[in-house]
Amino acid sequence: MHAPGRVGFLTEEEASFEQSTLPQVRDLYLEYAEMCIQYGYLVMFAPVFPVCFLLAAANNVQEIRGDLMKIVHLGRRPVPRAAKDIGVWYVFLKLFTFMACFTNAGIITVTIDTWRDASEPDHDDNAVSV
Repeated sequence: MHAPGRVGFLTEEEASFEQSTLPQVRDLYLEYAEMCIQYGYLVMFAPVFPVCFLLAAANNVQEIRGDLMKIVHLGRRPVPRAAKDIGVWYVFLKLFTFMACFTNAGIITVTIDTWRDASEPDHDDNAVSV
């Protein structure tokens, strides 16, 4: 059993000093950008590849694990800051959602004849039935 005030083999002061010597974790701008781009692709092209939501979910789980490892072991923990919302990223998410309505409608409109032709049985309109 460890003595009080110890974290693993280090005292709390030693662990705090060790954490302070690590590089600062990068800004969250790239994290938000990555998630917004992924959301844009998902909502705008979902009719083309419906399974992409499962792949995105698996990617997000892996991304969370990687970010956890990065924050806990490879960088200094970020200082928490209060925020009212996600800022300008909300505007981008609304824009992607709005554009997705038209993109999905266009994709479905362009490809509906292909699906209709594929679902109909082959028959010759000039054939005489007996």
